[in-house]
Amino acid sequence: GLRLAQQLILTSPEFHSTNLAPLSGAQRDSQSTSRRRKAQAVGSSYKAIVYLLLKGGCDSFNLLVPHSQCSNGKDMYDEYATVRGKIGLNKTDLLEIEDFSSSQVCAKFGLHPQLPRLQALYNTSDALFLANTGHTYKDLNDKYERDNRDPMHSFGHNLQQERVQRVDPFQQVLGTGVLGRIADVVWENGLSVNSFSLGDLSTVLENTIGKSKKQSTVAGDGNIAPFNPRPSSPDMWNSIKALNEATDPMGGLFGEQWSSTLLKSVEENEDLRSALANADTTASFPGSKIGGNLEVISRLIKSRVDRGVHRDVFYLSMSGFDTHSNVLETLEENFGELDEALHAFSEEMKYQGVWDDVVLVSASDFGRTLTPNSKQGTDHAWGGNYFAIGGGLNGRRILGRYPDDLTSDGPLNVGRGRILPTTSWDAVWHGFSQWFGVNLEADLDTVIPNRDEFSHELMLQEDLFSL
Repeated sequence: GLRLAQQLILTSPEFHSTNLAPLSGAQRDSQSTSRRRKAQAVGSSYKAIVYLLLKGGCDSFNLLVPHSQCSNGKDMYDEYATVRGKIGLNKTDLLEIEDFSSSQVCAKFGLHPQLPRLQALYNTSDALFLANTGHTYKDLNDKYERDNRDPMHSFGHNLQQERVQRVDPFQQVLGTGVLGRIADVVWENGLSVNSFSLGDLSTVLENTIGKSKKQSTVAGDGNIAPFNPRPSSPDMWNSIKALNEATDPMGGLFGEQWSSTLLKSVEENEDLRSALANADTTASFPGSKIGGNLEVISRLIKSRVDRGVHRDVFYLSMSGFDTHSNVLETLEENFGELDEALHAFSEEMKYQGVWDDVVLVSASDFGRTLTPNSKQGTDHAWGGNYFAIGGGLNGRRILGRYPDDLTSDGPLNVGRGRILPTTSWDAVWHGFSQWFGVNLEADLDTVIPNRDEFSHELMLQEDLFSL
């Protein structure tokens, strides 16, 4: 009895505020019911964006390599091999792809040899690449336009991981990430949207308080523990609910906030547990961490009708890309794991019939130096090359602008092979936002606050997707 009393006191609004919280006598409305959410989803179209952060700064100039058929008879692979030295990939090992954008320095590029499944997705128009992309607040096309002391263009992990997720360099929508702002806008336009972060809270999903639903953190293995699994009495939950029913309007704000948040959180947790219990995958996922994370996301996507959503945004990360040493060995292992996981995810989306409605976009803190260090590794740099996969993409194309001069004299080389990005994340997310349902100019200004700076290069949804 004493144990039960102590536990109930801990759940009461009075314990978490400085005043009494008299009840109004009214029953609190259910914060979320599966029946209501299922009704919302009937007849609605579904879309999802998956944000994959390759943490540590991926050496993506060994992900996408110039191969052959380059403009003006230039041998870009030879230039790449000379600059990269011992950390360059052999031309014969590269997985060839052809660029159908007809806008790059070469018609043929090569992928890292551990990415055959990504190559296959590209060749079926289910993948595209984003060349020389990175965080910048200013449209720069020459290294001499950059102020070396500019704090907005630093090469630190913490700052750059935050900036590539916020895409709001001047903090015009304070404390938000780009996917959080997208979620807010589609929610304001009448669509139900959920946000999920795998493993820990993410910056990219942070939204404005009072708008769309805050991000839910899901364990990487998908295990959602029940609230109070060992209750001190059979009807303990009913007692907790009774203590936290609707409070009198003249009562304290903090107590009411505690009670409503507690009940809402528990109900949502139980609803999500129930939805995932009925959502098994068909594809076989690898046992790696990234494989497990993408399997959980696949299960969440499969539960979309039970959750009654029109839109989902997801965040997951893959660590191990801070390759200050042994870059070749590290990328071989990491890209191998990534490739297997991407294949399983794409197969599962096809089984579920939503491959055309889901897109996965990769990003990283920054690229890495083209020139190696003394430990056969590479150091922090700037622009990098990334990919997106999804059945609705207008693929087999490399967007952005791959550098046409990798040497130290190149106009984009700010030193040691740190390449100034010529495609901003602002430009990239502009098109993905439109596809997701952000179409009004005012809404696009909210989602991409600095888009006017890059107006000449903004990607449109028709640049990214086959519409």
